[in-house]
Order: sequence, then C-alpha cells, then structure tokens
Amino acid sequence: MALYEDGDGNIAKTSAFAALDPTENGMVSYFLGMTFTKLFASRYLHTPWLLHLDVFKDTLNPSILGRSRPDLIGQSAAGEWFAFESKGGSARPSATDRANAKAQAQRLVAIGAVATPLHVGSFAFFRNSI
Repeated sequence: MALYEDGDGNIAKTSAFAALDPTENGMVSYFLGMTFTKLFASRYLHTPWLLHLDVFKDTLNPSILGRSRPDLIGQSAAGEWFAFESKGGSARPSATDRANAKAQAQRLVAIGAVATPLHVGSFAFFRNSI
C-alpha cells in the first residue's frame, strides 16, 4: 500500500505513504532497509540468509566491541560470517550517517572464534528525496 512500480521500473512512494504518520513511515522505511540489505547480500555476496544478531547472540557467541552492534549477520556460501547494519529512510544518508553505519557494522569482530571479514553499512532511500 505504500509503494508501487512506476513506468520506468523504479519503486516509488504512493500517496498513502505520504499520508502515514511518522511512526508508520519509520516502520515502512525499516522494513525496506532490511529487505534491500537481504537482497544485496543474497545476490552479490552469496549470503542467502540473514539473521538478527540480537536474537542469536547467545547461540553464536559473537565478539563485539562496545554496546552498539550491527543489525544482521549472514554466513556466505564459503562459510564466512558477514555483518550488516541496515538503514531505511526517506532521504539520502549524509557522509556522517554512512560512516556511523559502517562503524556499527565493524563492531562485530567475530562469530565464535571466526573473524568477520566483511562489514556492510546498507541504506535504502528514495532517489527523489535527494
């Protein structure tokens, strides 16, 4: 109800999206961010499944620097663990936003005793908001 495909094959906001209250808008943006992070990981990193780190932290024994941590983790087809900080929004992220997301992803050092070699800060936003 919030999105449609325009005539050029782009995803665009509907008028219903514009009418959402800020909390609802935030939730749509959150899910878009997570969805596009998953699609990117699957297609380009051969990592078809992503997990919420907080849900599985007791089972996976992650090594984390500080309190803040990435949203998602995924294991590649080669067995490597990757960290993902996922953001969704209505506006283009600033350089500070991008640096903060990358830093948050880099706080995951290892899963068990296996180092995480890739840390991704992912953003989904609408181009017409640039």
